[in-house]
Amino acid sequence: MILAKDKAPQKDYDKKTRYPKHRITLYLMLFYEAFWRIIGANLLFILFCIPIVTIPAAIGGLTRVMSRFARDEQAYVIDDFMKGFKQEWKKNTAFAAIQLVFIALAYVAIGVYSKLIDNSTFSAILVALVLAVAIMFFAISNYVYVMIASVDLSLKQIIRNALALYLIKPFGTLITMIVQAVIIFVAIGYFPVGLFLPIVFGFSIMSFTASFNSWPQIEKYVITPHNKTKEGDL
Repeated sequence: MILAKDKAPQKDYDKKTRYPKHRITLYLMLFYEAFWRIIGANLLFILFCIPIVTIPAAIGGLTRVMSRFARDEQAYVIDDFMKGFKQEWKKNTAFAAIQLVFIALAYVAIGVYSKLIDNSTFSAILVALVLAVAIMFFAISNYVYVMIASVDLSLKQIIRNALALYLIKPFGTLITMIVQAVIIFVAIGYFPVGLFLPIVFGFSIMSFTASFNSWPQIEKYVITPHNKTKEGDL
């Protein structure tokens, strides 16, 4: 695991004094407190996605805002969004390009192997393997975008950490992907009425959920050990 410092140190007060016992309750509490700002960030995200090529940078802006909400940090929607949009656009764009290449390769591989399934058990195994790798890749993507917004590491180091964190605790990532899948299903399955969800706050919910479920592992395995190492050097 590659350690790193937190870009946005936490508040001084002890959050545990106001935190509920169960994380689902905490999730709902933080979401409720930031509800209208979450909608504002979602609309801002859609606006900045209009040029298409700026979508990765817009993801960075949205993730910065949602990660601060999920960590119970003070966030200023426009200011933090613009910082995330401008400061890390290269990393976000580079990773989005990697995602596109991966999607294209997985699509071609599944298409080719699927045609051979009737004639080969091995081909069926290859299809299952490609699907498993694709699921894992999109799972670690949630960690990648949150770490780009949260820690000072190269993209290569972030991807390595994301893979390690996914293998350490995949359950939280699975919940994130289920939430994201439900939103996408509603938007597509109930089109055009279903588009109301992503337009109002769907993108923000997906980013908020990814940040909420990813941050405990990032803090525990990446940031806290880094801080302890620094303290030991003093």
